[in-house]
Amino acid sequence: MPVPPPTSPAAAPPLEEPASNSDPAMEDIPLEDGDSNGRLVVVPHDEVLRLDLSELPDAEAEAILDVLGKDSVFRAEEKGRIDKIEAEVHEESERQRSLEQQHRDARRACARCGQPFRILFNKRLVCGLCSANVCRRCAAFQTGRNVWLCSVCHRESRMAGEALRAAG
Repeated sequence: MPVPPPTSPAAAPPLEEPASNSDPAMEDIPLEDGDSNGRLVVVPHDEVLRLDLSELPDAEAEAILDVLGKDSVFRAEEKGRIDKIEAEVHEESERQRSLEQQHRDARRACARCGQPFRILFNKRLVCGLCSANVCRRCAAFQTGRNVWLCSVCHRESRMAGEALRAAG
């Protein structure tokens, strides 16, 4: 008695067994209980699977359809997972390209105000603490250390010094 097609969209409909195939990638696997009449043809995942379930008991046919449905759901989930990983890899490579561009730009412009460096009028200075490339307007010379600090590091250094004086 033929099994009606499954009502679930994830389950695969019953298919017919292919007439013959000489492809060595395909193989026949006997079903449970040594049933010599029913053979399951395994094909590569990108080819159509044709399966004749008419000679199987209803319980076995339903079990096969259930497995095929679960396989379809599993493949869809795996494809979604792989697509997500590929998107994350693409996003990471875009972020890396952006960082490389920022690094190239940092050599040409001030890290604090964005003004481009000029040989004579807006010379590039390197912060002694964070190594950022900054212009003279965004840097302060620290005489005790004899080093240029960017405005952020200079402010942090000043606040740390004030905190030490207040505590001592």
